[in-house]
Amino acid sequence: MVSVNNVMLWDEQAGPAEVYRVLRPGGRLAITVHRHVLHTSPEQLANDVERAGFSDVSLQLRPRRMNSPATDLVARRPAG
Repeated sequence: MVSVNNVMLWDEQAGPAEVYRVLRPGGRLAITVHRHVLHTSPEQLANDVERAGFSDVSLQLRPRRMNSPATDLVARRPAG
């Protein structure tokens, strides 16, 4: 298992492609980010991840009481 913490995807389109490149086939991508630091819509993030080649993309929007709402995204790099 590889864990990468506190990684900002400064280039929202190149970032998912680079993560796809280094993630092993069958590996999972998990992103949790507060929406105030996500410089795109959650739906666009999901589209960028799918465009990079990930499958089984799941998007969840969570309200927060004290902080800004959070976006959770989970996806899988296809095996093979």
